[in-house]
Amino acid sequence: MWIAISLPRFAEQVTVKASRIYATPGQWLDPGSALLDLTVDMSVGALRDCPPVSACRIVMREGAWLRALPFGPGDEVPADVSVALLSTEADEPEAAPGRDARVTIATILHHADWWTQE
Repeated sequence: MWIAISLPRFAEQVTVKASRIYATPGQWLDPGSALLDLTVDMSVGALRDCPPVSACRIVMREGAWLRALPFGPGDEVPADVSVALLSTEADEPEAAPGRDARVTIATILHHADWWTQE
C-alpha cells in the first residue's frame, strides 16, 4: 500500500521550509527514524505567544519504504502537497496513497545547529 505524509494547514502568512533531510528515496525507514526537519516561520502577521520561528522534526511511527521526497534542504514546502510518498512493500507498483502515514511531528524549542547555515 502507498501512504503519504501531509502537513497540517497553517495560516496563509506562515512559511514552511525543509531544513534537513535524513532519508533518500529507496531507503527503508524503521519506526523512530527521522525523515526531515522543517522550519516554520510565523514572523509575518499577528503577534503570537510563541517564538516566530519554530523547528519541527517528522519522525516515523511505522516502517515503510521512502519512494519520493520532492523537497530538498532550503526548499519551501507549499500547503496541500504531500511531503513524502512511501510504500509498505519495496516493489509495490505505483498507486495513489491509500492513507496517511503514521508519524510524529515534534517541535524543537532550540537546537544550536539549526541557527547556523551549512
